[in-house]
Amino acid sequence: MKLHKYKEIEQNIEYWQKLFIENKKTQTNSKHTINTYNRILEEFKEFCYLERVNENEELNFLDMNKYFINNFIHYLKGKKLSDKTISLYLTTIKLFFKFISEENDEAEDILTPIEKVFIKVSQKEAQSYTDEEIIKIDNYLREIINKSKSYKKVRNALAVLFLIYTGLRAKELLALKKNDIQIEDDVFVIKVLGKGDKERIVYIEIQTIIDEWEKLESFEEYKNNDFIFNIKYTTLYEYNQRICKKLNIQNKGLHAYRHHLAIKAVENDTNLQTISEWLGHSNIMITSKYYAKANEKAKKGMARKIKI
Repeated sequence: MKLHKYKEIEQNIEYWQKLFIENKKTQTNSKHTINTYNRILEEFKEFCYLERVNENEELNFLDMNKYFINNFIHYLKGKKLSDKTISLYLTTIKLFFKFISEENDEAEDILTPIEKVFIKVSQKEAQSYTDEEIIKIDNYLREIINKSKSYKKVRNALAVLFLIYTGLRAKELLALKKNDIQIEDDVFVIKVLGKGDKERIVYIEIQTIIDEWEKLESFEEYKNNDFIFNIKYTTLYEYNQRICKKLNIQNKGLHAYRHHLAIKAVENDTNLQTISEWLGHSNIMITSKYYAKANEKAKKGMARKIKI
């Protein structure tokens, strides 16, 4: 395939974009990932068009060096995009250029000139609820379920309990269907479809939530739905916000339950590989950050015990 099949750069980008997307569809990429690639490449194509028109001269892939990409970064910053989002744009452009470099008939390497362009992204420490906060939330949610005759109240409270005890991402939880949960021996076996459409299994000990689970199953509204938690993400987020406000706890979001479970697993000496597989991490290095946080807590505990 010719590197420059057309005269205008935006036409060439569109030509290679279609080939790139078709290639990605044959791999294990989710629809969300494919849509993200398309959206970013559309933005890049628009930028290249503007550059060509503003400079009033022809533009091709061989003109795209680190200075050109840095101009693209400046263009994205002008759109008020975060450094994290811009970093995603750069990663996508590099994947795109790598594909073109490998597939063009002239064997032109257009990746190397831009490969070392990066943007530094400051890492925010992942927030987690404390053990004391989890106990307060857990007790309050069980009280709601025990006393309530409302399907929605029971459903919402149990959804948060599931987040506490499974560490699922909220969107993974809300995608669960009834046939995704089976009972084996003394555990609920939960089949999860995670990022990249990768399946994994997580568990909850039956005695942990059996009373609350049976309460949910007793409602006609539950019986008439395929999904276990027939609720929107924003509704669940706002519900958790109200619970935290009621208990005078800082709302750290739904994802903080996932972080708490991971930290507790590390503190209980669970193997990092097991935690990584449970959480559906693509890389064990992602999981290792929980080890670092738990290790800091252990060192502080050790310091308090040292007596001279």
